[in-house]
Amino acid sequence: MYDSWKKYAESVSERCGAVQGILNQVGRDVLTTDEGVQAEMDRAGRREGLGGRHGDR
Repeated sequence: MYDSWKKYAESVSERCGAVQGILNQVGRDVLTTDEGVQAEMDRAGRREGLGGRHGDR
């Protein structure tokens, strides 16, 4: 059980890191449009498994 929770915690950490990077870009005015932010979130979701169930928004 420890290994499964450890893997889960590491996965959550990776997902949070991906979102943090995107929000840092938004804060620095690198991503200035809603479309740009959405594209980065979608890209991170595909890469990191963000978003939960398919179709949630």
